[in-house]
Amino acid sequence: MASILSTSVRNLDRVVRYGGDEFLITFKGISHEVLRTRLEQMRAKAEKIKLQDYIF
Repeated sequence: MASILSTSVRNLDRVVRYGGDEFLITFKGISHEVLRTRLEQMRAKAEKIKLQDYIF
């Protein structure tokens, strides 16, 4: 997840691990439309993660 987030932001943005499974992301000077697109891209990448031996 950390890799997905860190490769989805610009150099001036920051991704910080806040806890075990929590992350904080700061976006500087980004429009709402671009932010929405980036967040959707991150969500789509995260949705594709497959965990071995995980039953849901």
